[in-house]
Amino acid sequence: MFEKTWQTWMRAGVVLLVSLTFSASAEARRFYVSQNGAGNKDGTNWENALGEAEFGKKLRFAGDGDVFWVAKGAYRPSMEGDPEVSFDVREGVKLYGGFSGKEGTLEERDWQKNATVLTGDLDLDDDRDGNGVTVSADRIHGTNSNTVVTSRGCTAATVLDGFTICGGMGEGRHRGGGMYNLSSSPTIVRCTFSGNKAIRYANSGGGMCNDDGSNPIVSHCVFQGNYAPLLSSGGGMANYNDSNPTVSDCVFSGNSGLCGGMLNFKSAPTVTRCTFYGNLGKGDHGRSKGGGMHNSDSSPTVTDCRFLENKLETKYSSGGGMYNIGDSEPIVMRCTFFRNEAQTGYGAGMYNDNGSRPKVFHCEFSGNKALDGSGGGMFNYNNTSPIVAGCLFSENDVRGASGKGGGMFNDQKSRPVVVNCTFFRNRADEGTNWNGGGGVYNREGSSPVLSHCTFVENSASGMHNVAKSTPTVNNSIFWGNSVEMTGGGTPKLLRCVVQGWAEPSTDVIVKDPKLGGLADNGGPTRTCALGEGSSALDAGSWDTLDDTVRKLASVDQRGVRRADGKPDIGAYESGTHIPGPGPVPETFSITVRSGTGGFVKYKGAVVVSPVLVESGSSAEFDIMAHSGNVIDALKDNDTAVAEAAGRDRYTYVVRTVKASRTLEVSFRTLSPGPNPPAPEPSPDVPAPGPNPPAPEPSPDVPAPGPNPPAPGPSPDVPAPGPNPPAPGPGQNPPAGPEVQFAGEWTVVWGRPDPQNNRAVTILVPVRTQKPMVLGSVKVEASGLSQSGVELLASGHGQSGSSNVYAAASSQRSYEYELRISGVVPGSARDTAQLHAMRYRLEGDDRERTIRLGTNEGGLLLKDMKVQEQKGAGSSSGGCDAGIGSTLLFALAAFAFLRRRG
Repeated sequence: MFEKTWQTWMRAGVVLLVSLTFSASAEARRFYVSQNGAGNKDGTNWENALGEAEFGKKLRFAGDGDVFWVAKGAYRPSMEGDPEVSFDVREGVKLYGGFSGKEGTLEERDWQKNATVLTGDLDLDDDRDGNGVTVSADRIHGTNSNTVVTSRGCTAATVLDGFTICGGMGEGRHRGGGMYNLSSSPTIVRCTFSGNKAIRYANSGGGMCNDDGSNPIVSHCVFQGNYAPLLSSGGGMANYNDSNPTVSDCVFSGNSGLCGGMLNFKSAPTVTRCTFYGNLGKGDHGRSKGGGMHNSDSSPTVTDCRFLENKLETKYSSGGGMYNIGDSEPIVMRCTFFRNEAQTGYGAGMYNDNGSRPKVFHCEFSGNKALDGSGGGMFNYNNTSPIVAGCLFSENDVRGASGKGGGMFNDQKSRPVVVNCTFFRNRADEGTNWNGGGGVYNREGSSPVLSHCTFVENSASGMHNVAKSTPTVNNSIFWGNSVEMTGGGTPKLLRCVVQGWAEPSTDVIVKDPKLGGLADNGGPTRTCALGEGSSALDAGSWDTLDDTVRKLASVDQRGVRRADGKPDIGAYESGTHIPGPGPVPETFSITVRSGTGGFVKYKGAVVVSPVLVESGSSAEFDIMAHSGNVIDALKDNDTAVAEAAGRDRYTYVVRTVKASRTLEVSFRTLSPGPNPPAPEPSPDVPAPGPNPPAPEPSPDVPAPGPNPPAPGPSPDVPAPGPNPPAPGPGQNPPAGPEVQFAGEWTVVWGRPDPQNNRAVTILVPVRTQKPMVLGSVKVEASGLSQSGVELLASGHGQSGSSNVYAAASSQRSYEYELRISGVVPGSARDTAQLHAMRYRLEGDDRERTIRLGTNEGGLLLKDMKVQEQKGAGSSSGGCDAGIGSTLLFALAAFAFLRRRG
């Protein structure tokens, strides 16, 4: 029966041998690759480098930890012209390009000078540059690879660094022309994705497609000249189906398609310090949507990015810089939207539709143009409710008979909240019966809320309100516009400064606010300062403002705190004040510092830059140790989180964030037990001399700190006396307080091979009184070779299955079967033995030891019960074993699937 009252379920893990003195263990290897190859082409050094043909074949069989150093030149995934073949990158494999073919260290390479190209141009007939690069998708000819590079199920330990990926055709079963990641999260650094297509499937990416929970780290990369014209496709990159990559310091330039730069569908990438320049929404199969970025039911965090001169060339298209639709909720901070265009379209800077709720803080929308369209800076439509705070809308332009809303256009039940924003010199043609609305245009059914905004020098009017629009305008300035406010509607004004206002009102001031010109007065965006004697000084009011607006307005456009009693009117607060933290809801950063031996994830992506969290919300971090490591310490702003220590996985939730903070995580390697055999030197790391060099840094793991102290001896298991009693045949040796051996030790023998060696499996019933997670199990033995250890839930499934549960009796005892397997030479039949078993519970750094046998000898296999195996040779009860050395077996953690509250 299964115990269903516990909050977590046990999942069995497969345990592998980690070191063996006289066995040929699989170790990480380094392979050298050059265009034509050299010598015997086995890749062991530059003088025997793999050639183009050998490279792809060797890569297909590479193992975890293998490293490829690839010299300049162009390399195809198939030499037989097969478009279905890709460079298939496996888990833990690291590929580095940019070598000249003479380097001895990774630091010596020059990846910019030595162009290393992975190309899909199978028949070498694309229009290519001098380095063999297909620079744009329209230069592809003949037969090309459908996808140049693929990865499946990889972690951040998989690295692609210093390559140009080009010439992918995107006609095969994958949705990426240049690179396709399926449930895969590799590290991709210093790569260029150029001249790739994705033309067969919707939801594709010309340069890269991340699909089905892929969360790669993409840093310092360039996406240029890629093309993806189909529905919901992105020319440069597409993130699809809960894929949340971390993209930093990248350039998306000259890509085209339904969305030119990046498309996000049901995903939440983190995009930091990226430039989206000159991308084109072509929309060959419909209206283009998003020249720079397209978000559909997605919530990306976009920080410190630039959207420059992206265009939409198809009529009635939307979102020159960014397009948000379908309940998308992006956070956009400190970004610039400059000179983006929509031809006969909507929202040249940003377009928001169908319930989207973007939060836009401290951004600048300048010089964007909607030609014969609406919403030069921003277009809000169809039940959208953006929050726009601390932003500048300047010199945006809409032209033609339909030109309206130079700075912002609101339509169809849109309800934006606009606080601390300056609308300066935006322009809208008057058109036919539209009367422009140079600053803001509110169409029928819209109900925007504007507070502490400044409208100056806009034409044809500062704000235009169509009948049945109901804007609320608080503490705002309209001065020096062609006309301050036009149209009908029922605007509600509270404590505003409006030039030439003719209607009597105690809430409207008509005296000069003495505005300065648009200038850098401090803060992220330019503002218009209030001069001496301004009518706006201390003239504002907090009355009638709801909590959200009041919090947003508590600081001005620059982030300066406003006076509590009498704030200034407009986006600028004069006087000397303590700088405030920025608009509220405030966004705070959580910096994660992680040492070697593991990594930290947030929303499925490895944390490589500060995580931005909105004030009052929570953030959940998954901390994971690499195999053979555990968490040493977790500190939150120097406060230790004790229960994390000693675990190989731990979920930490930072609740109700109200300030920036730092998480520090360190890991330590598990103690290998007494006298472990020294591992052979890896071919990727030179043997150390008197002063060994520091290891090469991995691009995804920070440099290690000081070495943690090795753990001392186990505190809870006494050292054996001189002559502890040996167990008799079939008896159980004494066990630890948490783990009990529950029956006879049994041996299963295999058929002898021609050298009289036999495979052997030792079966050990194990019982615990409650479900436990074992951090590690180690067995000291002699007489076994090529061995391993497994733990299976009793009577269920195969090792490693995620559907294997522990069987529970009515007394809640949980039964498992420990299997120790190996090969025994015939010469050691009667001497093979197990000496000790060491185990550690997850969350506890103490190691328990169970001695098997006596000081002089261990538990002999020949004394154990023999279980016949069908098809195998039989034995009379003896046992063969033997190379006489200490073995270490490592048991991977038995992970609980924790139910999150």
